[in-house]
Amino acid sequence: MAAASPDKPAGVLVLWNSKILQRCDMDVPSYLPLVLEGSGINTPQWIPLPLTDRTGLPLRYMVMDLGEYWFPGLAELNGTPFNQTVATLSTDVDPTSVNFGKATIQTRADVMLSRADGGDLVGEHVQAVEAFVRARLAAAKGLVTSEEKEKALLKLSPEKFKAFFKTFGAEKGWDGIACPV
Repeated sequence: MAAASPDKPAGVLVLWNSKILQRCDMDVPSYLPLVLEGSGINTPQWIPLPLTDRTGLPLRYMVMDLGEYWFPGLAELNGTPFNQTVATLSTDVDPTSVNFGKATIQTRADVMLSRADGGDLVGEHVQAVEAFVRARLAAAKGLVTSEEKEKALLKLSPEKFKAFFKTFGAEKGWDGIACPV
């Protein structure tokens, strides 16, 4: 794989298609590095994940239909679990919304993730922000008033993500992986 550079930032392919991953003897989910090249970096197919802006790591995603290309006949998505990465990172955080705390995107497809600010993204960054959001929003379940929800959302700050990343990364043994914020 070519090295990432400012004009070719690194992104992450998040695979949830269990049939394909099983065939490749890979874990579900799997986070694969990729280099974003050419005109595809700034196409309208990228969909922002606004919740991630609160963490200081603004992400966007694009649905990828790689299964049929790689493994014809195994790409059938029935029975594949929902892509929990995108579901988590698309959680509705509008305190006035009736869908507060619920995923706004449900897909069984694999997705490509990249930083909306053009920086490099690696699988460990994705795993950390996903765990951070899950942990912080778990405490927000069942909140009723907008004031309670807004107070809970204060826990999704870049400063809190930095502290979480340091602890989470140490637990995972991620020596040499810098916090992306």
